[in-house]
Amino acid sequence: MVNNIKKDIALDNETKSNPTLKGSFPPDPATSYRVLVAGEVYNSQKFSSNGWQFSGMVFLNKGASHGVNGWLDWKTNVDSGTVGDSQDMYNIYYLGWATSGIIIYPGNGYKRIYPTTGQWLAYATYKAKAGTTYSVRGTGIG
Repeated sequence: MVNNIKKDIALDNETKSNPTLKGSFPPDPATSYRVLVAGEVYNSQKFSSNGWQFSGMVFLNKGASHGVNGWLDWKTNVDSGTVGDSQDMYNIYYLGWATSGIIIYPGNGYKRIYPTTGQWLAYATYKAKAGTTYSVRGTGIG
């Protein structure tokens, strides 16, 4: 019984020092992705959580000249979030680097973002205020 209590205390301390253990997982680009054409908009469901929360899928842009790649427009509502590619999501989830990716703020409209180390982008938010959502729009720009 004492060993179980010690394990619980150790896990609680690890969770407090590493907030990424509290949130959901980043999306798997092999199984959860969406390709957006120019002008197509995806609106997320509402977020609300104590830890990191990630978009349920990654997003790709159907570019005019380069196939599936390129710029996407992002905005967030109610609370801030970050948009990033595979390296950014890795840094957030596994290393706890909250500054990875491009931070977007509510009320600023769409921000055009390019995936620097891959062809897809995802969204993440930390301790989101109730009702936080994001929108992503295809640009058609490759």
